[in-house]
Amino acid sequence: MTTEASRVRSLYLDAMERILCNSVYGDENIAPREGAARYDPAAREEGRDWPAQAHTMIGRRRLAQLRTQNSD
Repeated sequence: MTTEASRVRSLYLDAMERILCNSVYGDENIAPREGAARYDPAAREEGRDWPAQAHTMIGRRRLAQLRTQNSD
């Protein structure tokens, strides 16, 4: 794969990770504990919150791990 193609692929996958975890909009955390409603980027990165609207709850860190395990 060319360098440009690799760069575009990486940008696309980065965007997909942000979209899947809904860290794009920083929606509130609906975990049933006090003070949980605020968006915490670090918690979202680790998959330690409950996004109000997201396609996955595993966090960007785990998504990145899946990405590296399945790379060409």
